Amino acid sequence: MFSDGFTDLRMNHQQGQGDDSFWPSFTDIMTVIVMIFLLAMVVVMMRNSELINQLRQTVEAERAAAELVRTTAQEKEGLAVRLIDAEQKVSMLRMELMHMTEKRDKLKNNLATRNAELRQLKSEYADSQSSLQSTQNELARTAQQLQQTNTRLQQVTQQRDVLTAQLTDSRDKYSSLQAQHEQQTVKLRSVMLGAEEVSSKLAVLGGEYDELKVKYDKLVRPARTPRGKVVVEVRKTKVDDKVIVSMKLPHQQDFQVVTESKMHQQLQQYKKKHPKTLYVKIIFPEDSGLSYNEAWGFTSDLHNKYDYYYQQ
Repeated sequence: MFSDGFTDLRMNHQQGQGDDSFWPSFTDIMTVIVMIFLLAMVVVMMRNSELINQLRQTVEAERAAAELVRTTAQEKEGLAVRLIDAEQKVSMLRMELMHMTEKRDKLKNNLATRNAELRQLKSEYADSQSSLQSTQNELARTAQQLQQTNTRLQQVTQQRDVLTAQLTDSRDKYSSLQAQHEQQTVKLRSVMLGAEEVSSKLAVLGGEYDELKVKYDKLVRPARTPRGKVVVEVRKTKVDDKVIVSMKLPHQQDFQVVTESKMHQQLQQYKKKHPKTLYVKIIFPEDSGLSYNEAWGFTSDLHNKYDYYYQQ
């Protein structure tokens, strides 16, 4: 039977039509329930399928994350090893830098020392040049003094030759006087007459003899020598126009610096004690700084005042 143009598919539709029941049958209810259950199962299965897919994706993601963690751990371990190696290299580089810094500081100190030595050498070189110039000037003065000394030596040699000639002449005169004396003695022995005249002549001859003997003694007196004498040494120098006098007395081992007044006082005392044996030794060092005239005047003054040889 058709109802509103649709075929009735319900079971027992004929019975239902006969009963005209308002409530659907139990079978229809169960059919609806089964359909709802089936729909729910389909929905659940679709949901489970989605969950399974999500779980698979989560597992894959966890596997990828684990792999990433493992890879990251390996990379981290590698980075740690590289970091340790880099730190070791940095430490070695720092040590090398410290060593290079120490070498640099040492080189700086050596350079400063070398610069100081170089400045010292330059200063010494300048001093050497100044000393060389002073030495050259001193050599020039010494050459001039040597020339003056040679001139004085020539003069002394000439004086010696003159004195030698005078000595020879005096000896000849003395020999002649001795011969005359002998002749006079013979005459005195042979001639007894004229005693007063002879005595007068003898007195005259005796006076001439004494005078000649004094002259002869002056000419032939022994050379000046310190042997057996009381020797007082005097040294004189000049430094920067300042005169320095030092003495060494017979009982002293070294020279003592004294003033000129003290020098004259001590020489005067020694002259009183040893008037005939005082030997004054004058010393002028090579670098005395004195001129020839100063040295000669100083020597002549001391000899004439105190030395035994130059006393009357």
